[in-house]
Amino acid sequence: MKPIARSGSDDRSKEIALDGLADMLASGDYEIQKLAEPRFDIDHLVTAFERVRRRFALRPRNNDPTYRGICLQSCRDTDDPLYGMLNFRLAIARPAIEPTAIAGEFAAVFEALSPHVALDRGRLLELHPGHVMPFHSDGLGSRRLHIPITTARQCLIEFENGGSYHLPADGSCFLANTERAHRATNRSSAPRVHLVFQARSLAAARDARPTPKLRATVTRLEPVRLDLAELRQWLGALDWQHATHLYAKAGKILSRDTAVTADGAAVTLVTEFAALDDLSDFLREGVIERLRSLLAEKGYRLETEIT
Repeated sequence: MKPIARSGSDDRSKEIALDGLADMLASGDYEIQKLAEPRFDIDHLVTAFERVRRRFALRPRNNDPTYRGICLQSCRDTDDPLYGMLNFRLAIARPAIEPTAIAGEFAAVFEALSPHVALDRGRLLELHPGHVMPFHSDGLGSRRLHIPITTARQCLIEFENGGSYHLPADGSCFLANTERAHRATNRSSAPRVHLVFQARSLAAARDARPTPKLRATVTRLEPVRLDLAELRQWLGALDWQHATHLYAKAGKILSRDTAVTADGAAVTLVTEFAALDDLSDFLREGVIERLRSLLAEKGYRLETEIT
């Protein structure tokens, strides 16, 4: 068994600094590494877990009563935020970054780690005595952050072609390369509880996040080609997605976020937003309604579609 996070200075030299975390997330050349910081108050973590247990039950994962959990993060559109993401792995799971009803109990964890790493699908996972998982991989590129809350020396993470590790419950965070075949075991007489997150670099999370697009098609109500000069005037007056004018013909880039194409008597503008919240803010400003009304006065019809 390979010990992790001893208090001696030799082990400190092997710990990951937060400014090196992105490189370690990209690298696959390790099994488990300890983060040099943050270090959480373990008594506060235990108390937070006990409060969660008093409010909500932990449910079995994959119908196994010896392996239970509850979610700190879930999907925005799920109808079961506390439990709906327990059984999905990275390869098939939707992003699960929306806080659930218990996330506030671990606010200190989110505040300390979120500036440095993208936390996804956070869960409290309880492994009962005698549970031994089969060896498995969590998928290509998978990395997990573990924060042990209650454990014993007989609780291990074992790699099929590598070492066995005990992660002490001392407030530390541990990064596990779960792309490699591994399993968790509890050969003690008490439950083992870990707070576990899927972890990605902030840059990788931004690249993987879908960017919503607003497609707006303007059609002349009469069967003639569009008057681009007139269209420039009316669209420019509305400052469409920060394009202060439409001084371009079909197919040219108007701004960093907006492109225009034309087909006969219609012009389509496709605007890409960095996040769904940005698109929601844009729509709440009433730009679409104002644009539709003003264009109708000049004989144009506006149709919109969000993809």
